[in-house]
Amino acid sequence: MISSYLKLLLAPILFRNIAPGLKPRRLNIWFDCLAKTHGLRGDVLEVGVASGGTAIWSHKFLRQGGDTRHYVCVDTFAGFVREHFERDVELGNSWNHFSQFTSSPMFLVRKILVMYDADDISLIRGDISQLHPSNLPSEISACLLDVDLAVPIYDALKLVWPVLQSGGFIAVDDCTTHSGDWQALKGLQKFCVEKDISPLISHGMGIVQKAC
Repeated sequence: MISSYLKLLLAPILFRNIAPGLKPRRLNIWFDCLAKTHGLRGDVLEVGVASGGTAIWSHKFLRQGGDTRHYVCVDTFAGFVREHFERDVELGNSWNHFSQFTSSPMFLVRKILVMYDADDISLIRGDISQLHPSNLPSEISACLLDVDLAVPIYDALKLVWPVLQSGGFIAVDDCTTHSGDWQALKGLQKFCVEKDISPLISHGMGIVQKAC
C-alpha cells in the first residue's frame, strides 16, 4: 500500500484525472441542487470528502456558472469512526465495507485541491457527529452528505437543518436498500420522521428541501 506521504509526492501522477465520488446520476442530482440554489444565501457544504473529487467537480460547476458561493468540506480525514460503523453493521451493513475506502489525510486533499485550482475550498477536520455548530457555516444553501453510515447521516442532518436556508437542499448519498449495504437511508428516514417531512429518493440519492 502506498503511504500518504508517497501519494503526496506522486499526486500529479496519481490524481491527474480525478473523478467525482458520486455515481453519474447521483452527481447529476447534486448538480441540480446546486443549480436550483444559485442565488440563495449561505455556503455549500460537503460532508465526506475522500480525495476531493466530488468537491473539485462541484466547485468547477459553480464557478463555470458564475456562482461564487463558498464551498466547505468536512471529513475526519482518517476514515470511518469505528463506533458508527459498528452501529451500521447492527442495522444491516457488512464489515467488508469497513476498509473499502482508504482515508486521505488533510494535507493530501489540500494538495489535490491546489492542483485543480480549487484551493479556495475550506477543509474542516472532524467527526460530524461531534462537531460543534460554531465550526460550520452560519448559513448553508446546499449540502451533500456522503458519509454512508446511518449515525453520522442522522447527526449531520440535525446539525445542518437549523442553518439551511429556505429553499435549500440536503442531498444524501448511498440511500439504498440492498442487503449488506450502507445504511444512510435509515439515518435519513429517522430524521425525516422526527421532522415530519418526506424525502425524495432517486437513483440511490435522498433529497430533502427546506420549505420556502
